[in-house]
Amino acid sequence: MIPALNPVTTGRNVPFLEFLDAASAAGFPALDYYIAPFARMAKEKSVDAAIQLLEERKLTLGSFGLPVEFRKDEGIFQEQLRELPAMADLARRMGVTRCCTWLYPATDEPVAEYTSRFIRRLRECAKILNEYGIRFGIEWVGPKTLRTMKHEFIHTIPGALELIGAIDQPSAM
Repeated sequence: MIPALNPVTTGRNVPFLEFLDAASAAGFPALDYYIAPFARMAKEKSVDAAIQLLEERKLTLGSFGLPVEFRKDEGIFQEQLRELPAMADLARRMGVTRCCTWLYPATDEPVAEYTSRFIRRLRECAKILNEYGIRFGIEWVGPKTLRTMKHEFIHTIPGALELIGAIDQPSAM
């Protein structure tokens, strides 16, 4: 395991290049970050320029957050899903082999419909990531203090493993 800095642990509001500089200055060898800023750099300049952002700071990108909003609107999901192959290809070219997302432990929606939609959407994401050799980690969030909505959702290891089994893709873990 490689120690990695994640923006969630820093308050999330640190600008991209400042975050990279802070991770480097603190001696982190890696970071877990969004792929979108690297995609913008690759589009504006080149993939090599995106890679150099990390190399200059002696960093690697350990994983990237799933750049697809699967929790809400179907239209947004489909639009972002269409962009996922390009993002996964960039990640692969940058040497990144892991993508991850998390599940909120409660919902106001009927659980069966919510679960079914998540399985379908996450399976579609996992298929694409698998095509690019990227493993897909799904994190469950457990604190009771976050289970404040109408229905509890996945908040245990067995629940997460059951969801991953239902997704049924080799990249999902």
